[in-house]
Amino acid sequence: MKSKSSAALAAGGGSERAGPARPGLKGASPMKPSKLTPSTVVLVAALSALGAANANADVMYSYTGNHFTSASSPYTTSDSVNLSFTLASALGASLPLTPVVPLTYTITDGVHTFTNSTVPTPVLQAFSLGTDATSMISLWDIQITSFSANITLFHQIGLSFTDVAKDLLTGSSGSVLDNPGAWTGPTPVPGPIAGAGLPGLILACGGLLGWWRRRRKIA
Repeated sequence: MKSKSSAALAAGGGSERAGPARPGLKGASPMKPSKLTPSTVVLVAALSALGAANANADVMYSYTGNHFTSASSPYTTSDSVNLSFTLASALGASLPLTPVVPLTYTITDGVHTFTNSTVPTPVLQAFSLGTDATSMISLWDIQITSFSANITLFHQIGLSFTDVAKDLLTGSSGSVLDNPGAWTGPTPVPGPIAGAGLPGLILACGGLLGWWRRRRKIA
């Protein structure tokens, strides 16, 4: 006597019906890897560029001197020495008087103005700085000489404060003694991408996104 299961097989054509395909079995559709869209690539590139610019930002220090108390023409008692310069990183705390190399600088005595781009290039006869416990500049010995003038900022422990400017062509000078100016800094200097380069990056990103959308419509 045939069993019920055998009868069922005979009625169904001698074979069992296959159930639904199981995940991972042969014949299942493989999962496709996700694709990066142009908008994602642009966003990642922009964030990476901005992060690099901020990480590599230089710092600026500035010195504002007091007016000369002694002056001979063309200097006047309304003139003073002012200096700004940039470094790759901020000075540490309690730094003894130490030579440093500025990346850029601008110095003026009210009559002459020199920068690191001045031609012929001025000579940095001395550029040493020291700091207190709060990392503020408290000691300095800076002497910058050009063919036309010599400018000196000087302050060391136990010695006089001195701002002196001397015109080497005429022999005239201006100076202030024992009355030092004020330092400010460090102030972060924006990197090139965070400044002038960012608008161009935004325009390029907009153009790329527009092109990609047009291609999608055509497709």
